[in-house]
Amino acid sequence: MENLKKLAGLTDSIKATLKADYHFRLTVTAAELSRIMNALANTVVYPNFKARIASRPDQSQRSEIYHRIWAESSKLLSN
Repeated sequence: MENLKKLAGLTDSIKATLKADYHFRLTVTAAELSRIMNALANTVVYPNFKARIASRPDQSQRSEIYHRIWAESSKLLSN
């Protein structure tokens, strides 16, 4: 989330709600959401998401989780 804030130029703080379904939240306006989506779209410069995550030191610990999500999601396509 800190990376996302920095990328989109957001200044509001991330709220920790450890007893909620999502532990961390960032409340944004419609205009801020538009900036976030635009910034994200402009940063996709890789052909394979899972490989890109695995190659980044600040994200590589999530690589196995993304592989499991992909594997579970792919089961939906075969039904």
